[in-house]
Amino acid sequence: MCGIYGVLSKSRLADEDYRRFDDLGSQLRHRGPDESSTLRAPRWLLGMHRLAIIDLENGGQPFWDGTNSVAVLGNGEIYNAASLRRELSETGYRFKSSSDIEVVAHLYAAKGIGGLSELEGMFALCIVDIAEREAVLVRDRLGEKPLLYGHEGDRFWFSSELRPLIRSGIFRAHINDDAVEEFLLTGFVREQVQWIDGISKLEPGSYLRVDFDSLETSQAFYWLMAPGRQPPGGTPDWPTLLDSAVASTLVSDVPLALALSSGLDSSVIAALASRRRKDLQALTVGYSDSEQSDESHGARSIAEWLGIGWHRVTVCSENVGRSFQETCEMRDEPIADMAGPAYEAIAIRAK
Repeated sequence: MCGIYGVLSKSRLADEDYRRFDDLGSQLRHRGPDESSTLRAPRWLLGMHRLAIIDLENGGQPFWDGTNSVAVLGNGEIYNAASLRRELSETGYRFKSSSDIEVVAHLYAAKGIGGLSELEGMFALCIVDIAEREAVLVRDRLGEKPLLYGHEGDRFWFSSELRPLIRSGIFRAHINDDAVEEFLLTGFVREQVQWIDGISKLEPGSYLRVDFDSLETSQAFYWLMAPGRQPPGGTPDWPTLLDSAVASTLVSDVPLALALSSGLDSSVIAALASRRRKDLQALTVGYSDSEQSDESHGARSIAEWLGIGWHRVTVCSENVGRSFQETCEMRDEPIADMAGPAYEAIAIRAK
């Protein structure tokens, strides 16, 4: 998890813009404690905080293409970066690191917007195209990584989280009544609906072009889910596809852990992952005051059978109540999902 953020202006940035930018960045620092960087120009400021996962020494952002005309700041991971790197290398592109985000810079330089459809992973990107005088915000196919944006006067702001945009004084907390109604009916709010007036989510599988001079924006989709669509070549080999998907998520230069509940989904993923990473660890939530909901015994048996490390994270109702407000804040927006405290406990243990 990393954090990206920035501001673009029609005129030269003022002292207040720098203050708000720094405040915005400080509130996102928890997303990337390993390294911070900025891109600066008279009329725009872009920043990121990095959680180092791949190429710990040389993976610092931003990354530029070979002609210094395309720069990329990114949050997340490009799962097919290795194959894209090989293809780009064969056509003459040279890399300075093994970072997956550097691949995006060269891919965009080679293919422009058309290259976005080749990206597989979970990511939110800010691409600076100097020649076209625009910034391009990109979100992964299914919206796993967040990215929010909005116009405030003659400024355009974006951020990996909603709260910092409000707490830094950039936007006022005017709640959208339609979002409240939808949340009460469904327990969540669709990506297309604004929780706060003036702040939008970039939709999954889409990109947003922001003109440097006018700040006019245009959004389009580089990928759309087509229900029932089958890959070419007949009936898919689902076991092979699943194995390949799991393998692609295991690229890391730091230790890896997975959540193991003893259910079918997590157990299959653990089994496939354990074939490729012998240093794999498993984390399971156990409940001290509810034996009926506690699956940790089964999860431990599965981990031992697979030969991977296993750790139990204990959650009790008293701790859930005590940390309820903090858990809600970490979610960044209301979500009626009871799994929140369990995921929080796993995340804290994983640190």
